[in-house]
Amino acid sequence: MESKKTLETIEMDLSSIEKRVNEIITLSLKAIKEDPSLEKEILNAFMTTSSRISNYFFKETENTNTEHVGKAIVKYAMFKKF
Repeated sequence: MESKKTLETIEMDLSSIEKRVNEIITLSLKAIKEDPSLEKEILNAFMTTSSRISNYFFKETENTNTEHVGKAIVKYAMFKKF
């Protein structure tokens, strides 16, 4: 039962994060359209953040001895299957 509750919490939190990221994407693209000189800085912000999230995720798979999860993510990203 606890696992189901944890999964529900994870799904709700990720959904909330997704909505926020979508808003930021829209805001960023509008900002670039209004001022194209911002493109490089905005793209850099996205890529830096993405890289930090990815690095944290893979470091945590090492810390928690769940490297197989990291490998599954890479496999999914490359082949769209687990």
